[in-house]
Amino acid sequence: SGNFSHDFEEGLEGGIYRLRVGRNQFLTVLDSNQASLNLKGDISGFNDYSIEVSGSSTAQKSTEWLNKISTGEWDLSSLKNQLESDNHPLIEMLAAAEAANKTKNREALEVLEEAHKQMKKDIPDSKYTKDMGIVTATLTQQIKQAEAKAKTAVGAFPPKIAEKDPNGNIRTLDDLKGKVVLLDFWASWCKPCRRANPMV
Repeated sequence: SGNFSHDFEEGLEGGIYRLRVGRNQFLTVLDSNQASLNLKGDISGFNDYSIEVSGSSTAQKSTEWLNKISTGEWDLSSLKNQLESDNHPLIEMLAAAEAANKTKNREALEVLEEAHKQMKKDIPDSKYTKDMGIVTATLTQQIKQAEAKAKTAVGAFPPKIAEKDPNGNIRTLDDLKGKVVLLDFWASWCKPCRRANPMV
């Protein structure tokens, strides 16, 4: 029928919850002792959070935020501005993670870091704050690896290198611009490498 309703007799612990129907999932934030949550819409609305939510103002707000991110109404800059105001820390976490998952770059990392900073201030002992620290560290590592790979990609400008030539003069790659250059990287402990040095 497009309607879904579930009552929780004992209420739920506050946190981030996932409703999964087949391969579709819907993430939301609930406050402690949430007794009921009503969702109305089509299953396709899980993808862009266009589901109508009632019964929880926190869940409504998290759905609105995720909808704006999913549909592109908010870019990373818009989201970062939202994070600077006083909001529910788990809504900020969920929104920042969703945005960063779509765009894994430095700007996304700044958004994650801002959300993590707010969480450390508002809910320092929460498992979610620790999880956000892991997510932030993981993205930091992924970005560093991607940037390092891009620096040595075929067709990329080589890194700045300045070394002494056999006569003791400092040479840079810039000095050789426009010429064919062979870069031979070798290790001082490698005997075959050292034997080949005079022939290179």
